[in-house]
Amino acid sequence: MKYEEPNDQIYKFKGNFSVKLSTEDEIKEIGLKSENILLRGTSLKNTPFVYGCVVYTGHDTKIQMNNSSASYKTSKLMRHADKQILTIFLVQVLISFACAVIGARFLITNRKN
Repeated sequence: MKYEEPNDQIYKFKGNFSVKLSTEDEIKEIGLKSENILLRGTSLKNTPFVYGCVVYTGHDTKIQMNNSSASYKTSKLMRHADKQILTIFLVQVLISFACAVIGARFLITNRKN
């Protein structure tokens, strides 16, 4: 068997299956397409028998490679609220820093020796 490297394209597959006929020295090549493979989790019905060969296993399966994490979606309102919360936090930090500087200056100038 010769087939393409593992990839994340579920509906595309290219490969060849070479068979040597016992009565002849001729080698017959059978083209393999996406219709000739079964992905993980599929089941066959109304079929008396099947000849099969495992092509990809583990993390190299097409299903596993195509599995991506879901994108995080936020609404405009949530983005606006996040910006407002960040602004409020930064203003509070600046006010705290300014009050600390003013308080330290006050303590230094009003210290009794």
